[in-house]
Amino acid sequence: GDPAPEFCDPGIEIRNWGHMPTPGPYHGHEGVHEWWTDVNDADVLSGFQLFELVDVLVVDDERVVTIQRARGKARFSEIDMDFHWAAVICVRNSKVVSAFGYPTPADAKAAVGLSE
Repeated sequence: GDPAPEFCDPGIEIRNWGHMPTPGPYHGHEGVHEWWTDVNDADVLSGFQLFELVDVLVVDDERVVTIQRARGKARFSEIDMDFHWAAVICVRNSKVVSAFGYPTPADAKAAVGLSE
């Protein structure tokens, strides 16, 4: 269901990479709800299992890189797709303050200075 706002900082920012149908940015608790609605309603993304968590890499005391697997059938083309994408999540005072999506795990790792 809708992400729980109690886990999100009131000033949270969510962004996806520019070629996503839902690039954002989304701000605050209302933005979290809007992001969730947009991701789940995006015609292009219908049929995908978007949030199969593959790995979590600890960057430092506040940041992690999460690697997800998306697989499914594109709604209009019906092409089978299977790919990995990643996000850099920042947490302070037990609340998510930002979540920035990247098209590949390598892009997310590079954004936080982790090498392949």
